[in-house]
Amino acid sequence: MSVAQTVQSFVGIANENEFYGHHYLAEVFKGDIRALIESWQAAEEAAAQAIAAGEAAEETRAESRAAHKRLAGLGGKWFAALANPTRLRGDAERLLAHQELHAPLLEALGYKIQPWQVELQGDMPVPIWAAFGEAHQAPQLLIVPAYQPGREDEDPLDHRLTVAHYGGQEIPPAFSKLSWLEILSEALFGSDQPPRYIILVGYREWLLLDRYKWPNNRALRFNWADILDRKDADTLKACAALLHKDCLAPGEGNSLLESLDENAHKHA
Repeated sequence: MSVAQTVQSFVGIANENEFYGHHYLAEVFKGDIRALIESWQAAEEAAAQAIAAGEAAEETRAESRAAHKRLAGLGGKWFAALANPTRLRGDAERLLAHQELHAPLLEALGYKIQPWQVELQGDMPVPIWAAFGEAHQAPQLLIVPAYQPGREDEDPLDHRLTVAHYGGQEIPPAFSKLSWLEILSEALFGSDQPPRYIILVGYREWLLLDRYKWPNNRALRFNWADILDRKDADTLKACAALLHKDCLAPGEGNSLLESLDENAHKHA
């Protein structure tokens, strides 16, 4: 698909075809997300003080932790669960295990999985895990699982939809010969109301996609095996800032990602 260059500052993140300029990511990006990280840390400290004062329940401590710290604490369970899909026989069981593998990561980033189908292009219903945006408008963000059991070591863009993705029902004819690379272009970004962003969830890695950058095959690829193994603080902060719901789909106003794009253009 692309020429991928690892962002040297962030272990496990590949900047494919310059989703952002390499200079921007290496020299400017950390400063652009500093205020966000500080606000998360301040909220965590305020919650801890409220718990200590008896004004909040102890159970709220985990939820109030900064997103990058929540990610840092998930590695052990994630690696323990990683092999589960390959130990299961049925494709449906493997797909469920894939969902359970990534649910904690998504939860740490502000998401809740609610599986359903979105049909932005006629006769092309795509299974998704979540959608965000205003009613009757193009989605701001879709979270899309892209895992085909048995192809765990292959690029998720090469995976395909199967009957298991449709609960045992027939695959829509339009998808019978399409890979995810083609599904993204034809059924999602190529629709009349394309989403602005897509998080494509593969077996071990995610891709962050932007409809304005997709025609040039530009993407950020997050290898969770590397990220959670190394637990590099700057990398975890970058993951949280680039993937968190509040940063991609805040509900109102421009997203942080749009602001990052504007500044990246200034430093191109």
